[in-house]
Amino acid sequence: MHQKGWILIDVIIGIVILSIALVAIIGAYNTIPYRVNYAENYQSALSIAREQVGYVRLTKGILSKVEKQVPSAEGKQYKVLIEPTTITGNLQRIDITVKWNDMNKVGQVQLTSYHDGEEG
Repeated sequence: MHQKGWILIDVIIGIVILSIALVAIIGAYNTIPYRVNYAENYQSALSIAREQVGYVRLTKGILSKVEKQVPSAEGKQYKVLIEPTTITGNLQRIDITVKWNDMNKVGQVQLTSYHDGEEG
């Protein structure tokens, strides 16, 4: 006789545990598109930053701060900021920051390169 009440409680506890598990799975599933999109944008931004390091090397350094918009192969716009700091003589520290908007959040990649203005 007393078993009927306990079976109902067991069923309710089981439903609660199952509901909690489903909420966790659905929450994780909803973040997957954001993470995939962020990873793609991060790789594109990193590629753009590396291209800018190559540009600075080819031009034998850079004299002043540069801000520009650079499109990716996918057509997304990235904001590039190149900031030179003279350390000593011809030696420069070059900070390259690439930013993008990703689902109402700003993503960012920053590379630092050191360049001797006399190198070719």
